[in-house]
Amino acid sequence: LAIFTVLFAALFKILPDAHVQGLVVWGGALLTAGLFELGKYFIGVYLHHSRFASSYGAAGTMVVMLIWVYYSWMIVLYGAELTQVWAKRSGRAIVAQPHNGRGKNNRKAAAGTQHYVSDA
Repeated sequence: LAIFTVLFAALFKILPDAHVQGLVVWGGALLTAGLFELGKYFIGVYLHHSRFASSYGAAGTMVVMLIWVYYSWMIVLYGAELTQVWAKRSGRAIVAQPHNGRGKNNRKAAAGTQHYVSDA
């Protein structure tokens, strides 16, 4: 759980082109890591008790792997969204960096003003 928490915290802190405060990042990363571990457990139970992959051979294994990839990325996106909502509700705004690629003619970005991430 600790390793995944650190990995998700790095993902939520470094990947966005915005400033996210540490407390919000660690909370979201811990929640995401917990959901990820829960998903790993349930997919392991399913694979242990199911004969789906052996019944259909390589095609069944591919389906199970695709389901796992889909589920794991849904957890990551859900954790990122919960992190954003938690930041907004706790008053710790996620501030986009001025060089975030919003266009060449953006006067606010050129002037160095801060843009706030909205949930629009």
